[in-house]
Amino acid sequence: MPSHHLPDYDQPTFAQYVRETRAWLLNNRAFISQDINKELNANSPREYKPVHPNGGAVLLVHGLGDSPYSFIDIAQHLAQQGTWSEPYCYRAMAASLQI
Repeated sequence: MPSHHLPDYDQPTFAQYVRETRAWLLNNRAFISQDINKELNANSPREYKPVHPNGGAVLLVHGLGDSPYSFIDIAQHLAQQGTWSEPYCYRAMAASLQI
């Protein structure tokens, strides 16, 4: 059963998913610092596109206690190696798959 407190996760593009998730975070997150933009960026979905793609792709899934930022080092490394990387929130995946 979908939650009415979470955004939908059926956007047609990744860019729209990012925009809607950022808007939801801005309206619902309890920010813990004065730098709202920094927190918003750390908790927003992102993708790392390689300059020279090798045909590989990795979906990095974090748990409820983390954010996409927790994968920044490995995602950047994978992109440098030619692999497309997309850190993803388990909550979003669970909602999308209706787990």
